[in-house]
Amino acid sequence: MDWWRSPAGMRSRVEAELGQRLTDAAWRQLRALYDRSPADEADAEELIEVMTERARDALAFAAAQGLASAAASREPAPPFLPARRGIGDRQMALSRVLAAYAAREDEVTRFRREVLGDRLLAREEVEEWVDRQAERDGPPTRWLVVPLPPDVQPRPGETPTLALRTCRVEVETLRYVVPDDPWVRVRPVAAEGVLGRLAQLSRRLAERYGWHEAQATVFVVSGMTPLIGVARVAWRRGAVPVLGRIVLEVDPVLTPAEVAARYRQARAQALGKALVRPQSEKHRALAVFAVEHPDGTLRERMAAWNHTYPQWQYSQETNFGRDLRAAVRRLLGSPALQFSHLSADT
Repeated sequence: MDWWRSPAGMRSRVEAELGQRLTDAAWRQLRALYDRSPADEADAEELIEVMTERARDALAFAAAQGLASAAASREPAPPFLPARRGIGDRQMALSRVLAAYAAREDEVTRFRREVLGDRLLAREEVEEWVDRQAERDGPPTRWLVVPLPPDVQPRPGETPTLALRTCRVEVETLRYVVPDDPWVRVRPVAAEGVLGRLAQLSRRLAERYGWHEAQATVFVVSGMTPLIGVARVAWRRGAVPVLGRIVLEVDPVLTPAEVAARYRQARAQALGKALVRPQSEKHRALAVFAVEHPDGTLRERMAAWNHTYPQWQYSQETNFGRDLRAAVRRLLGSPALQFSHLSADT
């Protein structure tokens, strides 16, 4: 079935254009604003443009207010070693050794003693504990990040007076995972509270041991051993979809064949069922022409095209305009990559 005939296909294209996932609530709201079915693929492409711009504006506003949903850009839950395990392979042995080192760090032992009373939580208790602690800690902390003008150089302890023109709002967050949820959970927290302390500790452990922050959080409060991946696959977004890249971080012990196998898997996940068909010379020329000749009526532009490329002449303005738009979209954003499936350790 053509992608534009189903809501799921339309949503996938909007998310690909945005470079991030939308929450179900955000998608329902977007569909309610543009409650119509496209007549054909060209009409669907036009609708995708409008919906994407509306969604981008809404997300930018939410981020500025510090309200952007943690689920808007979801990360797959990182793995842990099973409770019952043998020595296993190099990956498992390395994971256990690093966890043993981390467990002896002063910050970890102090947190477990002062906050948990040296009683580690079961993994299924983590969510309930976070909920209770968040209530005790109070409202989440929002940071106002303000760039200082070059002529303002306050000394420590001084409070400068500024006329704010640009600023950024950031929210203190804690990352963790719970059983039976395939996604990382992100919780806004109070920076001066217990969960803020845990978030800072998790970030330091993640950087030191190559863990995900969510792994570090669960390790501190439950003792679960984070599984060290030999390869990490991520999706790096570009200014336009075509500049997105699959990023592989690999352990040097992997052979070239093993690295190639992981890339094949990541590529299949990214492309989904989309067919990667190279554009013809004509359609590449159309894309370049569309951007380099933006002025004039469609009739005037078609005349200029026919003069420059007599071998590909058009007689119908509607067909010419449709092919111009389609050529640019295909060059800049096709295929619609399923980036949300990437970003995982293996």
